[in-house]
Amino acid sequence: MTVSAITSAIQSIAEQGKVSVQSSKGAAESFSASLQAAGANAIGALQNAETQSMAALAGQGSTRDVVDAVMSAEQSLRIATGIRDKIVSAYLDLTRMSI
Repeated sequence: MTVSAITSAIQSIAEQGKVSVQSSKGAAESFSASLQAAGANAIGALQNAETQSMAALAGQGSTRDVVDAVMSAEQSLRIATGIRDKIVSAYLDLTRMSI
């Protein structure tokens, strides 16, 4: 999976959060804002890792900077994936509830 594919997936998660901001109030707005911020941070980390990797390939960056950036991006991706999994799980629990 490429960095651009991961970035677009995280952006789509953030975009889904924007829908709930427009249709909800109160706690949902703060949750949505938090979700958007987390998505933006993850995208930034992925883009930084890609930039550092390209600079190192061109001979302009150090190996340590690349490793730090990639590890940060990996951690951000794991967090984004965990949040996504929890949201999907909560949604499935809500759909199973009887009214």
